[in-house]
Amino acid sequence: SLHIGEYESIKKDAVDLYPFLRDAYEQRREKLIEE
Repeated sequence: SLHIGEYESIKKDAVDLYPFLRDAYEQRREKLIEE
């Protein structure tokens, strides 16, 4: 089972990763639209 500290760090990483993935997706979509 996960310790609280591990869970918190995983949750933090996921929160940091989400905007990054969203930005990458938006940029990719804009490139596809331009072509």
